[in-house]
Amino acid sequence: APGLLAHSRMICTRWVLGRADESMEHQRAALDLAREAGDPRSLALALVFVVTGDQLLGQPQEALAHAKLGIAICDEHGIAQERAWLATYLGWAVAETKDAEEGILQMQASIAALRAMHAEITLPFYLGVLAETQGKHGRWGDALQSIREGLAISSRTQDVGYDAYLLRLRGELELVTVADATVARKAAESSFREAIALARAQGARAYELRATTALAKLSP
Repeated sequence: APGLLAHSRMICTRWVLGRADESMEHQRAALDLAREAGDPRSLALALVFVVTGDQLLGQPQEALAHAKLGIAICDEHGIAQERAWLATYLGWAVAETKDAEEGILQMQASIAALRAMHAEITLPFYLGVLAETQGKHGRWGDALQSIREGLAISSRTQDVGYDAYLLRLRGELELVTVADATVARKAAESSFREAIALARAQGARAYELRATTALAKLSP
């Protein structure tokens, strides 16, 4: 349904524009419309966007519930791609609330499933979420590799909407992985400035703010 799709897409768009409250309003509207429609595929797709909003808003408990609901619908009706998308978020929620190792493994498995389906359109973002989770739990080398893969995919597909996010994460990882402190700061500063410039050009205020905050923390 056009209204459902519009609300679903606005969940992420409003968050990126720095309007988190509006993002949450679109979440509620998308869920209500999907339930009214009664179509399993529409509900599964709406839940993908809803759980994306949960992740962006830092709500792992909500993501856990929405991802589980969506996966159950996908399993019942044989919906493959939406299931893989949802499973990535389920892994993130598990890592945040229960078991980091189990959650990371789940995320890696669902990303591998998306690769097998040649569903690359959202992979840079999912690889960023994976990298952020890996980095949070001290797996910095793995996290940098995830960032490299995400940037390689976006370069190949020219879908650079998540590059500012990935570049900011790269800068944060450079600070803890580059042995020479001076080199690390210079590399991180370059990544942060690149992220800020790109986010500003795209009007992605949330990504710009996070990269600007990261850059400010480098100040003596």
